[in-house]
Amino acid sequence: MRSKYIMPSFIAISLLILHVTFFYPLSLKDLKEKASTLINDDSVQKFMPGVVVALGLAGGLYYYLMNKKNEENIDIKNEEEKNIDIDQIIKQFQVYSQFNTDGGGAASCGYHTLLRSMQLVRSKYNKEDEDELKKDLMNSSPIKVYFGANGEWRKQIIQLRKDEKLKELLHEKFMSLFTKNCDEKSKTLYSSALKALENVVVGIFKKPALNTEVYEFDDQAIQVYLKKPLKALTTQENKDLIEKLQKIETIQSCFNLEEMRKNILSKEALLDLPTLIKQVENDPNLQHDFKGEWLDDDEIKYLWQENKDEIVPIKASCILTTIGDFDLVDHPKSNPNIPQEEDYFSNVDPVKNFIKDNQNQLLNKKEQFFAIFALGNMKQLGDKDRTSGHWYPLVMHQNNGERKYYIMDSNKNQDRTRDRNAHKVIKLIENNKEQDLNLDQ
Repeated sequence: MRSKYIMPSFIAISLLILHVTFFYPLSLKDLKEKASTLINDDSVQKFMPGVVVALGLAGGLYYYLMNKKNEENIDIKNEEEKNIDIDQIIKQFQVYSQFNTDGGGAASCGYHTLLRSMQLVRSKYNKEDEDELKKDLMNSSPIKVYFGANGEWRKQIIQLRKDEKLKELLHEKFMSLFTKNCDEKSKTLYSSALKALENVVVGIFKKPALNTEVYEFDDQAIQVYLKKPLKALTTQENKDLIEKLQKIETIQSCFNLEEMRKNILSKEALLDLPTLIKQVENDPNLQHDFKGEWLDDDEIKYLWQENKDEIVPIKASCILTTIGDFDLVDHPKSNPNIPQEEDYFSNVDPVKNFIKDNQNQLLNKKEQFFAIFALGNMKQLGDKDRTSGHWYPLVMHQNNGERKYYIMDSNKNQDRTRDRNAHKVIKLIENNKEQDLNLDQ
């Protein structure tokens, strides 16, 4: 093709492509025939003005259509956002500051989160006057009772931490009793199952009246204690190995059971537990932990399970979940179409799990329902397991098909009505209809 035909050819082909895009599909044969006609020397001269006009019109039409499509996308996005007017469904209550002289201290936010949430649930469930609720939330008396220097909740946490440290020492003793016959996979599974025996030992210690009794830990008894927790660890891949590890012959092969009975499970060893406890209590590295400061996720849940009936009415339908790491909430890698065992983020997302576990109640238009979200920005303290940061509560109240959200902050009542994390939770709940969850019933 000669050079003088390049520009006319380009224009003709461009016009044809635009023609295909906007009006009707052409076959390859039709496209070739039309191109040949247009590129004819005489035709080009006659057709050129029309080509220029047509290209201009087509370009304008293309720009208009694309711009309109973008505007529609923006309108759809804005419409979705307008569907949730969070300002209308969230309210903040003032609470007693943790930094007041009798406010519990700088590291008491986890306790405050639990206490004020429970008080709010009680008030809303009992349909109390809101002015009374405001007075309760600003009252410092419960702080002294529950998590002051000698508060009941604080003492429970301190004891829980001591028990956990004791179990860690017992765990080290149990782990030292593996024989050379045990492979690493078996050791790992047995290591988790041994927690059952550790709980038994600590349970015996916590009942002083029983310490003088004789406890029989023969081979069959040890097998019984290990069998149930091993079964709980069963997966499709390890089920054959689990069955093998539950057998008495394998347990006898993997552990020195005589040494286990002598050094851990004998009457003498059990009676000597106070020595081990004293070792834990006197550890200088644990003194900060034993002040009961900086609650972590599991400790908030523990206090909730142990004490909720003291404040929350027994008939009130209420659950609690903690969110200490917002990187796990609605993570971009999370995909509801992928089986949860294959998607770590889907499996641990606390909000999506809350929706999955409670979607029937969430969609119930009559039943009154509460959910407490302990929101946190927790960070690990050094190389220890303990975390520090700030907890504050978001409480969802569903009643007669409507949901309201209440938020508080014991850190000098910072305004949390526009809190990004709280809004993230609310939007996930409000946007997730049952048909959109794509989760198993």
